[in-house]
Amino acid sequence: MARSTWVYMGTLTVALSVAGIALLQEPDTEGMKRPDKAALKPGGGDEKEDTKVAPLAAQERVGTGPAVTDPASAREIEKAVRAVFAAFNNRDADAFLAGWTDEGFRRTFQQSKEAAKRSFPHLQALPVLEPFTVGEFSNTAVGRDTASTEVDLTQSNVKKTHWLSLVKQDGPWKIDTDKEIATKVPGDVTLVPVTMTESAFQLDTSAVTKNVAFQVFNASTQKHDFSVFMLRDDSGTEMHLGGAGSLEPGEGKTVLLTNLAPGRYAILCNRLDPDGQPYSSKGMRAEFTIAAPPGSQASGDQAEQPEGTSDNIALPQ
Repeated sequence: MARSTWVYMGTLTVALSVAGIALLQEPDTEGMKRPDKAALKPGGGDEKEDTKVAPLAAQERVGTGPAVTDPASAREIEKAVRAVFAAFNNRDADAFLAGWTDEGFRRTFQQSKEAAKRSFPHLQALPVLEPFTVGEFSNTAVGRDTASTEVDLTQSNVKKTHWLSLVKQDGPWKIDTDKEIATKVPGDVTLVPVTMTESAFQLDTSAVTKNVAFQVFNASTQKHDFSVFMLRDDSGTEMHLGGAGSLEPGEGKTVLLTNLAPGRYAILCNRLDPDGQPYSSKGMRAEFTIAAPPGSQASGDQAEQPEGTSDNIALPQ
């Protein structure tokens, strides 16, 4: 009896040992299989994690990425932009200021809304007071609370393309960023290269037409301005139409002027040289003439200024 029991116990111990070995080896077997599966599938063994992350990434793209704009949303943005510049033209300070965010206005005009309201329509970073003409819009994109668009703005015959970003604050859309970008030049516009030297403008003034794009490049070692003025023969003054502003050495810019009336014009740099004298008094002045069509009479008073403006200034000849 004792012998039988010993044999039985020995057999049971061997069986349990074999089963234990099999159980201990099973996880290792599974662990060996996983790399094999991963090696056979693109993305390895992280396909589950990918399926969890992808929907979240898609939601983030919908919320913050480039928006595909439907025509109705684009028209809403264009309407908001037109209203802002119409308010400036109508000298409605409250409506014009309300069309900008506080920070956006400060960045664009380099002053607070409070200061601007006291001097409106004279704004620190807006040298010309002529009304704005809002032209074509393009590349308009609208998200939930943000939008952007490109628009042609013409003021005193000078057309510039602006990139605007807008945000929705308390209901209406407001301009938050205004950046001038490369001007879109139509095919029927005359291109006239202009080189700025140390004390002169080099260009072919005879090539200038009523629709002209000056391709200005500062080849000097000094910062220079490129400003276009309309000469008023009756008063001996020159009315500032606009221009490229200040250009650093090596910097270039395109200045597009459209529908210039017959008459005389001047290009000036009125920055002060190291001696405190304007560069225009030392040769940085060029004049050109827009001829009157046959049968008409050219006039030095090509355009009337808006009431209350004071852009007429006497400059060195």
